[in-house]
Amino acid sequence: MAVDETSQTAQNARRSHQARARARHRDLTERLNVFAKAVGLGVLIVLIGIGAFGRFYSIRFNGLASADAMDAGQIAEQLRYGRGLSTRVIRPLALSYAGVNEDGVMPEMLHAPLYPLLLSWLFKVRGGGDASVVMFNGLAFLLTGWVLYAIARRLWEKTTGVVVVILYFVSVEALGNVLTASGASLTGLLITLAIWAALRQRETLEAIQEQSQGLTDRRWFIGPAIVGGLFGLTYLAGLASLLLVLPLAFLAITRARRLQQAAVMAIVALVVMVPWFVHNLAATHTLFPALSTYKLLTYTDTYPDNSVFQQLPGQVPSPASFIVAHPGELVKKVAWGLTRLYRPVARLVSPYLFPFFLLGGLWFGAASPRRALWRTVMAMLAIQVLTICLYEHNLEAIMLFTPIVLCLAAGGGLQALRGTGASRLSQGLVIGAVFAVVLFPTVGSMVLGGRVEIDRSAASLGLLRKGLTSDAVIATDKAPAVAWSASKQAVLLPSKPEDLRVLEEQGITVDYVYFSHKVLGPEIRPYFQPWRSEKAAEYLGKPLAIGYGEMLFERNDKRAVGDVGSTG
Repeated sequence: MAVDETSQTAQNARRSHQARARARHRDLTERLNVFAKAVGLGVLIVLIGIGAFGRFYSIRFNGLASADAMDAGQIAEQLRYGRGLSTRVIRPLALSYAGVNEDGVMPEMLHAPLYPLLLSWLFKVRGGGDASVVMFNGLAFLLTGWVLYAIARRLWEKTTGVVVVILYFVSVEALGNVLTASGASLTGLLITLAIWAALRQRETLEAIQEQSQGLTDRRWFIGPAIVGGLFGLTYLAGLASLLLVLPLAFLAITRARRLQQAAVMAIVALVVMVPWFVHNLAATHTLFPALSTYKLLTYTDTYPDNSVFQQLPGQVPSPASFIVAHPGELVKKVAWGLTRLYRPVARLVSPYLFPFFLLGGLWFGAASPRRALWRTVMAMLAIQVLTICLYEHNLEAIMLFTPIVLCLAAGGGLQALRGTGASRLSQGLVIGAVFAVVLFPTVGSMVLGGRVEIDRSAASLGLLRKGLTSDAVIATDKAPAVAWSASKQAVLLPSKPEDLRVLEEQGITVDYVYFSHKVLGPEIRPYFQPWRSEKAAEYLGKPLAIGYGEMLFERNDKRAVGDVGSTG
């Protein structure tokens, strides 16, 4: 009897072991299936992003057109060849702070360093050129999609994350940012990463406090350090206002240890930015880029557009003096900027999605992280808009919010749709309709739209690149384009032709003066009018027609070929 009981026990043990083995096998199989499905979905989404970018690039891209993109490219070339954060674009106002060295470059005083620095690393791998610049922005575009998925999944669930990413990858607004290559794609990636880190920090703190570990758990400082570091990088990428750190801090920091968290976040952000500040102090004896404060004077009646940078040292008052003397011009500038930004803000995403972003405050729960994020983004938008209006009217600077606004708009729209209680079929039809209206402009651009017209100056710039020696110095209204596309030292046209002789006294001898069609055309800007006067001929030199409504004047012969004449 005892033997039978022992045998029965052994059989039961074997059966139990076999059952557990089968269960483990099923669990492993299920996990592998889930993993395979996740990988397959991830690959599919990435292919959608790559396909949309590749097709848009092949159809719509015809060379860089943004001055900021070309400026970043030519600064990256200086970094690539070991010349430091320097530029071949000589803005007359910059001579107040530094001169041109023996390599024909001077310290960069206007742009942030991270975008050109990262571009220079890519240039070392595959060489420079317009395609490399856009490729870098395309990579930032793809990475942003994955960050959006992480945010949407954290706020809602996987399905919403997938919908958000696909909508982003086929968004004509996001693809347009990539091809413009002004740096909005990189800054958008970094600010979106900072927002994701802030949301994660918020959840971590709430979990710590629920476990009554708020005073002892050491995890409280890790999140603020990450958020601060990411914001520091965001600021170094350019376009973002330094004040954006305030709403970001309110998103990341909750309840206990607020002062300690804020201190950690601020210290890490400063540590990230300090090398740039040190560079500025060493190069120009200013903490921030020397010319950036003069953006306050741009787009005023006294200095229309960016004409303040054409002024020689001593011709421009300090920004503080200008504000005191011309407060009305500053108020008018801000009012005009708000008018100019009205449409770009509404076009951050598809006009069919933007209302869902605005209405998000109505259906996001008062205490939910979704409402907290919505408030944060609204505050960031307000700060960025006012900064753009007060400083340089760079409309590209608002586009860095395209990813997070699209995430909130799409996520909020799906949440509202599910709250209606409609059938899954009805919800699917609505989602399909949204995809259709978002896809329409993208598909139209890819299939029906032709290639973007080549810049009329492209032929002239090619001629300057090949026809003049590498040490030729060219004064022009298109200084970033000449420095990037023609690979020449470019001097922004001073405010008056006679200023060319003043530049010579400061060691800058202009060999050629190049007028684009924007100077010679009928709608010439008033600050270029002195260059069209009869008196200007005394300073311009020998005229060489290069066609396409553009002119080149030779002051010193620096020809690499026999003839730099008309191109047609």
